[in-house]
Amino acid sequence: MTEFLTRAEIDKRFNGEWVLLSNLKMDKHLNLLRAVVVCHSKNRDVVYRKALKLKPKHSAVFYVGAPKGRLFAFAAAA
Repeated sequence: MTEFLTRAEIDKRFNGEWVLLSNLKMDKHLNLLRAVVVCHSKNRDVVYRKALKLKPKHSAVFYVGAPKGRLFAFAAAA
């Protein structure tokens, strides 16, 4: 997938999944405006493995939807 999606489109299409994003466009408050979804899966490890394989310069991984009783952190590769 190489099309830019807005945050609302990402939330709608990938609810309940982990997503790897690249080409992030953010506002001055660092809110995500749009990005390219590189990979998505219900399994977090699938997305992490893809990120390790591709080693994107600027990316983000996050879960779309409400967490299921656990805490998690977001990280971006530099």
